[in-house]
Amino acid sequence: MHPINLLLKTMAKSMPLNGTFGGTPLFTTSDAAWSLAGLDSYAVTFAYWRYCGDDTQLIKIRERLIKLATKFSVDKKTKLKESTITSMVDSAIIQYCKPICTDCDGRAIIEKEAGAESEPCKACKGHGKKKPTKSEIARIANLNRKAITITHLGIIDDLVSVLCLWERNVMYNVFDKID
Repeated sequence: MHPINLLLKTMAKSMPLNGTFGGTPLFTTSDAAWSLAGLDSYAVTFAYWRYCGDDTQLIKIRERLIKLATKFSVDKKTKLKESTITSMVDSAIIQYCKPICTDCDGRAIIEKEAGAESEPCKACKGHGKKKPTKSEIARIANLNRKAITITHLGIIDDLVSVLCLWERNVMYNVFDKID
């Protein structure tokens, strides 16, 4: 069973996976709850937002990311306004949800000829998603393009890394429970 199907079962209104209405589901809600057992609360909140479409969880995720961005700015010895931090968090969430790279179709590698070694995609630098330019980040974060520094971009990258970590933890946990 695919882990996304298992996570979708955690939705309040889900359809049985056998494709018929009124039939019995192939697995129960206790199976779905069991698939998220052992994760920290932020990863579970992330799973409900990302895979189940529960947008009310986005508020909790934003609050946690704002706390982390504040901590990151203190660690980098930078004083940022609360509105700037909130804008950077929104930018990180949008950057995380950005569509996949069109050059490699999100695979992060480009296949050469048959038998040749594949190499990382140059357009997305092996991430599967194109990184937005400084101007795009400034527009999303509602800041002046010249006001964004390397520190701002570093904090946004750290926040995107946290979101990727939560996703990786959810997937590893679900794969572990399935096996």
